[in-house]
Order: sequence, then structure tokens, then C-alpha cells
Amino acid sequence: MRLLQLIILALLPTFGAAAAPQGPFIVLPKIFSDGMVLQRNTEVPIWGWAAPAGRIQVEASWGAASEAVADGAGRFVVWLPTPDAGGPYQLTVKGVDTVTIHDVLVGEVWFASGQSNMEFPVAQIEGSEEELAKASDPKTRFFVAPNLLATSPRADVQGKWVGSDPETVKDKSAVAWFFARRLREDLNVPVGIIEADWGGSTAEAWMSRGALERFPEFAEILEHLEVLSDPVRRIREDRKSEDEWWSRLDTTKIGKRWLDPSLDDSGWKKTGLPAGYSDLGLADFDGIVYLRRTFTIPEGQKIQGAVLRLGPIDDYDDVAVNGTLIGSTHAEGRWGDKRRYEIPAGLLRTGRNTVAIRALDNAGPGGLTGAPDDYVLELKGRRGIPLAKGWRWHRGPARADLPSKEASSTLNHRTATLLFNAMVKPLAPYGIRGVLWYQGESNRLRHSQYRRLFPALIRDWRDQWGMGDLPFYFVQIAPFRYGGDRGEAALLRDAQREALALPNTGMAVTVDVGDPGNIHPKNKRPVGERLARLALHDLFGRDIVRSGPVYRSAVRDGHGMRVMFDTFGAGLELRESPRPRFMVAGRDRVFHVAKARVEGETLFVWNPHVPHPAAVRYDFTPASAGALYNKEGQPAAPFRSDDWDDRLPPPQNEWEMTWWRSDDAQLKPIFDGKTLDGWKNVNCAPETWTVKDGLIACTGHPTGVLRTTRQYENFVLELEWRHLQPGGNAGLFVWSDPLCARGQPFTRSVECQVMDGRDGGWFTSDGDMFPIHGATMIPENGQGGSRAFPTERRANDSPLWNHYRIEANNGTLTMSVNGKVVTRGHDVSPRKGYICLESEGSPVEFRNLRLKELPGNPELAPKDAAQVAQGFRSLYTGLDFRGWKFTPAHKGHWRAADWTINFDGKGPDLWTTESFKDFVLVCDWRWTSKPSKRPRPLIGPDGLEVKGEDGKPKMVEVDDAGDSGIYLRGNSKSQINIWCWPVGSGEIWGYRTDPKQSPEVRRACTPSEAADRPIGSWNRFVITMVGDEVTVDLNGRRVIDHARLPGVPEEGPIALQRHGAPIQFANLYIRRITGR
Repeated sequence: MRLLQLIILALLPTFGAAAAPQGPFIVLPKIFSDGMVLQRNTEVPIWGWAAPAGRIQVEASWGAASEAVADGAGRFVVWLPTPDAGGPYQLTVKGVDTVTIHDVLVGEVWFASGQSNMEFPVAQIEGSEEELAKASDPKTRFFVAPNLLATSPRADVQGKWVGSDPETVKDKSAVAWFFARRLREDLNVPVGIIEADWGGSTAEAWMSRGALERFPEFAEILEHLEVLSDPVRRIREDRKSEDEWWSRLDTTKIGKRWLDPSLDDSGWKKTGLPAGYSDLGLADFDGIVYLRRTFTIPEGQKIQGAVLRLGPIDDYDDVAVNGTLIGSTHAEGRWGDKRRYEIPAGLLRTGRNTVAIRALDNAGPGGLTGAPDDYVLELKGRRGIPLAKGWRWHRGPARADLPSKEASSTLNHRTATLLFNAMVKPLAPYGIRGVLWYQGESNRLRHSQYRRLFPALIRDWRDQWGMGDLPFYFVQIAPFRYGGDRGEAALLRDAQREALALPNTGMAVTVDVGDPGNIHPKNKRPVGERLARLALHDLFGRDIVRSGPVYRSAVRDGHGMRVMFDTFGAGLELRESPRPRFMVAGRDRVFHVAKARVEGETLFVWNPHVPHPAAVRYDFTPASAGALYNKEGQPAAPFRSDDWDDRLPPPQNEWEMTWWRSDDAQLKPIFDGKTLDGWKNVNCAPETWTVKDGLIACTGHPTGVLRTTRQYENFVLELEWRHLQPGGNAGLFVWSDPLCARGQPFTRSVECQVMDGRDGGWFTSDGDMFPIHGATMIPENGQGGSRAFPTERRANDSPLWNHYRIEANNGTLTMSVNGKVVTRGHDVSPRKGYICLESEGSPVEFRNLRLKELPGNPELAPKDAAQVAQGFRSLYTGLDFRGWKFTPAHKGHWRAADWTINFDGKGPDLWTTESFKDFVLVCDWRWTSKPSKRPRPLIGPDGLEVKGEDGKPKMVEVDDAGDSGIYLRGNSKSQINIWCWPVGSGEIWGYRTDPKQSPEVRRACTPSEAADRPIGSWNRFVITMVGDEVTVDLNGRRVIDHARLPGVPEEGPIALQRHGAPIQFANLYIRRITGR
């Protein structure tokens, strides 16, 4: 006991000089205070500070007493025997003075810690009002350590013990509360919870310096911790650390020479720019890509100044010219910004020059984006040199292989040791029975490290308490659709599962009580109770099954894998799951969706297309959900039999799709697998929608739609889709108009959501269905809006295929996702129209589109039928200005911004390359600048200015955002005005104001009404030009009716006018009129 006492004294933190106790008086940590709960049937340490070498006596009212002598620093520890559960008692600590602690209970004490799911309060759980109403229990007590940071171990924490009532329990850990309540019910003893948790915290923040010193990757952080507490040194060291990190980013041969002009890159692959990582075949890659190209400056050309311009680079970059670094973008959040780097004088030379780029993508999609024209070398006084073509690229190290960048001057709850120093060390070694732990989300992206880090944390805390194999029960992180997850969540859960190899550990599984759309699921009761089951079984001898089946091993058995388990209770049980949960892979490491069946005490898993399986996985997805249980209803944890931590080939689920496909012979293909015959590209670039390997491939850019060339009323439609990147978004539109709605990249229709892993409070990724842009629908399971939510989550995550079956019949839509009806809507209007596929920002593929027509309604109301296509085509690709006379003078002023054209008001007019004779033009537009009050003249129906009694034009103050227009047939005189004058947009200025024109012409060129929508809102022109007559409809109102334009050219291009004001254009469609 004497040796253990000395060890505990050595572990106890000392007061800093400013906080040292003055004089001989006894000072106890705050945790030794009125209302405390002591661990029963053991010896607990009571420590504090007093006069050096002073004798300290501790006496308990249950009859125990003990004493010790303070050391030279005044620290003391007294070991006090505790009885079985009971109280309230009184504790007296005597030295020169006396401290008395009242209302002491003896029972079970647990230390609850972790991040936000441990911190999640009772007040926010499901059924919180009911739970709080019965929360009065004076024998369940909490001590909560406040959230604090410390660069060195603290001696104490603020806090106090409180009993349980509806008010005090409200902000306490829900998991810890349900754990304590189950122990109270089962053991009938007092329970004390010491709560120390912080949302968003990392595991290393809860570990001691000594424990982390065994991890080389944290050496830099530990070295800088003292520096971090000094603001001046902190700023200086932060800059130095950042520079050093980039300087040692890649120590490979190429990494050391990437900017060297003499580097032989002839073996690198070729590409043009822009190019995303996915375009390079690196869709799942996060890390460095090197790019290089040469360019030539003619001999004799004088170089007076130069700027290198590049498109946006996701996320960071370094750029060199002729071996010299000319610029870097290392700041966070700059992935969408174009790059501009000044080239120092004398660096460029006539003849051959080399530009090199080191791009680093940290997470998610990466690459060099923008438009080809963004990549150019600008020479002062000379024509620029385009740089979009002729690049070579080489894949560098993956992000996971790069040096740790954790050393930062920012002190926060993620910084190594800071929470341990402030919130754990002051409370250890208070007598406890064990630890409850719920953390891991913040270490998800470092799952490989967590396999070593988490067991080290457990050992570290056991060392701090000095109690041997202290019981340590933890919660496996809950199912959640993390954006861009590429397997990290499943691997983190697996790392947690592997920690069960340590003695006296247990894991509460949450696969069946999570919420894929909420990282903080509100159903905390099962979590706390599952932790309690572990304790009741292991420590108190209760005859209960402690957990669900625990994976032990797997072996190949014929054409399948046989899986063995421990702790499976009365037997294994498979339950129906909305998604496939089992996968098998052969030696090629390609996992395939599989089926499973219980055979005695084992599980047999197989896929007929994997005849020689080598590995099996269960529930290895971000948003896992239980399918395997024991007969007591306890779920099995996700598991795997392999140790393949590197990037694996994309998983496959071809067999699963055969489960859902109908064999109805009346389902006929509406996509032939070879061409896009029968389909119309409404508003995208030609390369947005292509046919590849028998499927329709969509790049996701720009935002827009591909539709059928014919309409359908009642039908059954089956199709399959998959996203190629996690978090992708797309859609299927039914009963659609042929053109996009005003100011939108999509049509009036009902959208069937095609989304991957991006659930939110108002949407899911599992088959939402909702009317858009003027369509109407009454949803089932609408949750208060027009969106029909799925009754079950069945969608597979990227890159697996999904199967949709849509039944559209007399205004009712029914959608099945992977074999089961999940979404319905009724009273849809329109209920006859086109079928569309949606492009919305990420690559997606569609295949096996088959349709069976059902009898239509002969009495279908006209209002319930979509508009009929009239042969329009788009004048804008959504990516660039193909089809327009785009010159260097336009660059930077006219910008292709996805489905809109953005103009800053400063460049020249933008003309089409085509000429048009008779046509119908659709054009959406809106003002983008803030309006100001300006006086503008009134125009009468005759086209003349209205005069006042004084003979001067009458003026009206209006909100004015600018002036623009549309030129017809290559002629500025035949301009359709866009402006804010009282007369309204649509007038033909060149004719209305021409005094040589007849009164009839000027009157006809004057709008019959002002039909403009409020500034900032989208407007739609429909302009019909036939012969020398023009008709203008604005927002569905005819404002110009067959106005004759004498002398107008017979044919010419169309232009978007520059008149000094910022404006947006969209949905530019044209239809030639022939045969007149």
C-alpha cells in the first residue's frame, strides 16, 4: 500500500505558483465535496494539499479511518476503506484545520467521457419530456467537469455534485443517465457519474503527453505545446511550421524535383485543362498530382511583364516557372478561386519555358477546374499564350501518406493532451468502477492511426487510475452518411471493434439505433442500457447476454464464406434489412453484394458470381443498419475478415439488381444502349450526356436535363442508377415540360430524387418525391410539405447501383426503391409529359431504362398536360461560350457560370456565331446589382414621352438596376430593351425613338404594359421574329404584338447587349421558323 501511495502522489498534479495553497490549511479538489459518491467495497484515495510534512487524518461516519503525512510539497493521499452501498455519510479530513464533507453516498462510480454523442443532453432525446418527468432520484448524482483547455496538467476542476431531478438532469449526458438508471434499477445502489466530455474532440486530446510520446506523428505537436501558450511565439512558430510542412511535403524522387525544368516527364500521362481528378481516373484519390507543360516565347520578343493565370485548384497548389516557385495558395477555402501569379522579371526567356504545378486535394473531389480560357500566360503588351492544352501529369503520394499537419498554433478541443490536462488529470485517480466512452467521429479520417491510438488511450487511463485492467466500455460510432465518405466510417468502427482484444473491455453497438441523416441520433436509451448490460454481466454476475454476436473468424467453405462468432446468446438471427448488408470478395479484392443464411451457430455468406471467395464483410458502410442479431435482440457489430486497408476496387452489386428487375415482357427499352436516339439534350453541353458501355453517362456539369422526345401519360418505368462519387446529386423527372422553368435549370415536373448519402432535416437520399417549379402533388408521408418522404431507407451508397420502379397512373405516382414501395404522391398536375434525367454537379450513370405504357385518360384536362415540345434547342452549353463570338475582350466580363451567363456590365456585346432569319427565341434574365432611386420619363401608348403642363417630360422615380437588351438579326436598331423604365421591358428602342418612323410603327414598338417582375427576380422573354415583324411576350404577357420593323435585315446573329449594368442570362433557346 505504501508503494501504491507513492505512485499516486507522483501522479497527482501540483498547483502552479499562483494557485498554491497558502499556509497550513487543508485544500481538497472540488470533486471531494458535499453530495459526492464514493466507490463501494474498495479503498479509495482522498487527496489534497496541506502543510508540508503535516499529518492528515480522514474519518468516515461508517466507522473507517486512515491517515497519511503530506510530502515536502504539501501533497497528501489517504486511502480509505469503503463499505457496501449506503449513506448518506459524513467524511472529516483533519490536519491543522478540519474539513467536513456532508451527504456522502457509497455506491457505483463511473467516469463518462468522449465527444458530442456522450455530451448529448437528456433534454434533446426522443421523449425527453416524459423522461425528465420521472428523473427525480437523489441517489443518482453527477459531477460535470467544465469544458476547459490546458497545456499542462491542472490540479483541479470546477464543479459540484448534484442529485437528479427534472431540472438538473436536463443538461446531463443522456447516455450516462440511461446507464446510471439501469444500474439503479438492477442493483438498487447509489450511482455517481463523473462527466467529462466535449463535442468534436479527438482521441488524442484526451491522452497524456507520456502516452502520445510513443506516436512519432505527434512529436511536433508535443514539442510546440509550450510555444502555443505564448501568443507572440505562437504566431511566429505557426508561420514557420506551415512553411516547413510544405517544404517536406513529398520526399519522393519526383517530389524533390517536380519544379526542375530538366526533369524527364516524357513518361507522364497527357491531359488538357481543366481536368478534375475524376477525369484523370483518380475519382477516389486524395493527395498530390503534379502537372507540367512547356511553352515557347518567340525569339526577339521583348518580355516586359507577365502574369500566369490558372483556373480554380481544389484544394491547394504551388506553381513554378523555369524551376522557380512563383506562387502558392495554401489558405483554407480557396478551392473555388482562380489563381493569378505574377512572374518575376527576368524569369521568362525567349524560346522554351516550363511551368509546373503541384496540386494537393485534401478530401472529396479534387482537380483543376474552371474553363479552358482560364489557363493562360498574359504578356504585357502582347497577345496571351493559351495554356489549356499539352499538359502531362503524374500521381504523387496519397493524402494519408503525407506528413501530419496537426501542429498548429490554434488551441482547441482537438489539440493533443489539452483535454486530458484540464478535464481528466485533475480527476484521476478518484475511485471509480470503470469508464464509459463514446468518441471516434473526429478521428474518422485517421482510422488507421485510431487502431493504435484508441488502445493506447485505454492503457493510458488505466495507468492514470492505477487500478490494473480498469473496466472500459465504449460505444461504436453511430450510422451516419458522412459527406464524401470513402469507407472511413466503416474502418473507424472496425478499429473500435479491434480494441475488444484488450481485457475488461466491451462495446455497445449502435447500428440499429442510429439516424443516417443525423450524426447525433436522439435514441440514446438503448445505448446507455447496452453499456449497462456489459457492466451487469461482467462485474455483477447477472445472467444476461452481454452483447450481440461478436465476430471471431471466417473461412472459405465451398462457394461461400462461413463466419463464426462468440457471445451469440440463444442463437443467431437474420432480420430483413432495407439494404444489402453482406459482401464477399475473391482474391481480386472486388467486393460483391451477397446473401447470408444462418446454419447452426455459424453464418454462411455467398454470391454465385464469386465462386472462390477470400473475404467477407458485414455492414461495412457509413450508414450501417442492423441485419444480424442474436435471439435476445442484441445486434452484431459490423465486421470484416480481411485486412485490406488500402484503396479497393469499386464494389459491385450486379447480382442484387437481378433481384429487383421485373421480367414483364411489356417493359420496353426507351434507351437502346448505343445512342441517345429518343432523347433530347435540353440545356447541357454535348459532352454532359454520352453513351458508354451500354449506359447513359452524365458528367454532372452543367446543371440541366436530358429528356425523352415524346410524352408519356400513364406508365410503369424501371431504371437503374449509380453515383460515381459519394454525396452525388441527380434526379429523375416525370410528367415534365419540354423546356426549363423560368429562371431555373430544371423543368416543371415531379422529381424523383437520385441522391447519394446527403440526408438532411428536409430531404433524404432514399427516394424522396416532390413537385418542382409549378407542378403540384399531394404527398403521402409529407411531413407538412409537398415532398413525399420514403417510408424506408433502401438506397445503396455510391458506387453501388440502385433500382427504381415508377408507376404513374392518372395523377398518382408510386416509387419503389430496390424492390419495395417507399414513396407515393397523388393528384399530380401535370400528369402527362416528358421523362427527364437530371445533371446536378457530380457524375452519375443510368441504365436499363424500360417502360410499359398503361391506358391513358381520354378526358384528360388540358391543365393536366405538360407543354408540347416545339423544336427548341439551347444556345448555351452551360460550360463555355461555344456558339458565341467570345474574344479576349469578353474574358473576365462574360462568365459561363453553370446554367447561367453572368455579365459584369463592362465587356463588349456578346454575339452568336450563327445567323438567324425567322425564329422564336426564349431568354431568361434578371438584374444582379442593388437598385437605386432614379427619375425616369413616362412613355405614352403612342411611344412618345408624356409632357407636363410646363412642356417638360413627366418623370417618375423608380428602382433602377440598369439597362441591357437583346439585338436581333445583327442590328442594334432592332433591340429588345431590358431596363427599369416605367414603360417596362420589351420595347424596341431603335424604332420607338426614331422620328422617321410612322406613328403606327412607334406605337407598335411601345410595350402595352409593364410586365417586369421585381428587381432580382427572373424574367422570361419569348421573342418571335417573322419577316419584318416581331412579337414579344414578357412573363406570359404580350407586350409587343406584331410590331413591324421597316428596313430590318432579313438575317443576322443575336446579341446579348452590354450597357454598363450587371445582369444574368439563362435558358437561351431558339427555334428556327421555316417554310413560311
